[in-house]
Amino acid sequence: MKTALQSDWAALIGAEVEVKMDGKCVRSGLVDDAMPDSSIIWLAADHRNPRTLYEAQEATESGHHNPSKIIRRP
Repeated sequence: MKTALQSDWAALIGAEVEVKMDGKCVRSGLVDDAMPDSSIIWLAADHRNPRTLYEAQEATESGHHNPSKIIRRP
């Protein structure tokens, strides 16, 4: 499956994406909304998950910040 890293999250509203943190897919789903500056994205609720917000910089338990990567699914 060919995927592409996306930096303009607002352009992904309505698209199927994967959210990756530390190189691992933590969620996939439909983009419900996004901030115009790509600082926050919301994935729509589905049968397994509630509507979920992801920030461009997600804090980890260790206190380090790891950027969320949004991958558009074909």
